[in-house]
Order: sequence, then C-alpha cells, then structure tokens
Amino acid sequence: MSDFKNFMKSVKTSNSEVALLASRIGDVLAVNALGSSVFNSLSNSEKEKFVTKVSELTHSDMFLTELSNDIGLPTENESKDEFVDRAKKTMKGLLLKKLSK
Repeated sequence: MSDFKNFMKSVKTSNSEVALLASRIGDVLAVNALGSSVFNSLSNSEKEKFVTKVSELTHSDMFLTELSNDIGLPTENESKDEFVDRAKKTMKGLLLKKLSK
C-alpha cells in the first residue's frame, strides 16, 4: 500500500472535477475549522476566499507530506473504516494547527 501523499498524486481527474472536488472539500473543512456559526456569518466573498485558501493548503505538497507522515500506514488489525476515521481526525487536527498559526 502506498502512503496518502502518493495516493493523492496518483488520482487522475479532469480540471472541472478537481475544481468541484476542491470546492466541496474546502467548504467542509472550512466549516469544521471555523465552526458553522462563524463560517455562516462571513460574507460570500469572505467564504469563497477562505475556502480557496483552505483548498490550496490541503492540496499543497507540504501539507500532503506532513499529513501522510502523520497518518502512516494502516495498522495490522485496523479496519478500513477505522483507518479512514483516524485519517480524518488527523487531517482535521493538522488543518486546525495550520490555520491557527
């Protein structure tokens, strides 16, 4: 099994699919990072700017490398669902750390 960074780099999608996916990921991460009440209080242009920055961060080589290193490989007795849950928690924690700087 490859690490998360190599997996992300191997995914082949069209530009429109990437833009849509990045937008959706950015929305979800932004709401989780800020909290829904804070995010909803932003103007549309502020939301768009923040979502774009979050998306750029989460797709950067530096972020993917750190996330991949933090996640590591699945443990011997870890189910797929457990691994995904651990990866999501790791990503959220790393994102909050990066955004709080």
